[in-house]
Amino acid sequence: MGHKTHPYGFRLGIVKDWKAHWFAPTASSYRTLVLEDIALRKSIQNEYSGFTDAGIARVEIDRGA
Repeated sequence: MGHKTHPYGFRLGIVKDWKAHWFAPTASSYRTLVLEDIALRKSIQNEYSGFTDAGIARVEIDRGA
């Protein structure tokens, strides 16, 4: 049996780009930054869920160094 690879992960870095562009300075801050990204994406999704014509395809997060 073969293993299934998610199509987005298969194309990542070749055809598609990452949804978030940042680097965690320490291992302990990585968890915090990921949770902030998830909360931000959920809040944007909840804020604009009532608008049928919003047309938000994806949210990209870019953090400065």
